[in-house]
Amino acid sequence: MDISLEYLQKAIRKSYPEIIIESCSQYSDAYVNEVYKIETNKGNYVLKKYDDRSSWKARKEALVYELIQAKTSVPVPEIHIPDTRKTILPFAYLLMSEISGKTLKEYYKESQNEYEKIGEKVGKCLAELHSITFNHFGFIDDRGILPEENWQNYFIDNLFQYSWWEAFSKTNIPEEILYNAASYIKKRQDLLKNINQPTFVHADFTQNNIKFEDEEISGIIDVEWAFSGDPIYDFTKIELFMPNDIKKPIIKGYQSKRDLNSDFNELSTIYLIEKALRLYYFNSKRKDEKEKARILNIIKKHLNL
Repeated sequence: MDISLEYLQKAIRKSYPEIIIESCSQYSDAYVNEVYKIETNKGNYVLKKYDDRSSWKARKEALVYELIQAKTSVPVPEIHIPDTRKTILPFAYLLMSEISGKTLKEYYKESQNEYEKIGEKVGKCLAELHSITFNHFGFIDDRGILPEENWQNYFIDNLFQYSWWEAFSKTNIPEEILYNAASYIKKRQDLLKNINQPTFVHADFTQNNIKFEDEEISGIIDVEWAFSGDPIYDFTKIELFMPNDIKKPIIKGYQSKRDLNSDFNELSTIYLIEKALRLYYFNSKRKDEKEKARILNIIKKHLNL
């Protein structure tokens, strides 16, 4: 940690003078941003740090959490301080309440085969998030939605082309994979024209971002990548990272609250290919050869290579 507890205490007590910090430790499972657990005399908090290029995300996440609180019953952190001015600490940060409980990844391991119940609860929670709708497609920043003309434009121009280019220019992924991925998307992109209702997409709906306590979901976290799009997009991380024995129960729970598009299978494959290309690049940066190989095999499977 590049700041002292003294400065951290000063930053927090500026808004909450009664709080005394007792300890601060960094979470080890946060891959993009540094995230810290802060234990105090008034309970536990979480501080999420942003670099200079993404300082606006502190305001964006605060905005999205407030939206979820206003529109659904899904539990999310209470926001205490979204600070982008760097007046006390040398970086932008978000101070929020800690969501109690264990991550889905931890809870699943201890669940004694209650996979059906777990999956259905996750699916129902996702369906409720997807009850939030908008007037436009587009990325959500700290000012709101950056509107796109339609979902096809947003997905092709802002998601697929970016992921394809990162994989092409910055990794050793075989050209055959890139050619077939582009061809696959091009042949099926008309399906994207049929997505007419802009819907809240979490965009990082993974085991580490879902918490359980007392057999219930205690919170959903990490909304910095959220956008307005096709809700099926959120099933990509489920397919890529969730345990196999809760995938079908997730869909079952979801469908008990919300219908799935009749083109679900084809659309989810389109989105999975895009996300897998992005993850191949991400794991190339991290030099995680095992995960790169796993992701490459998934791409080949869905492209029938």
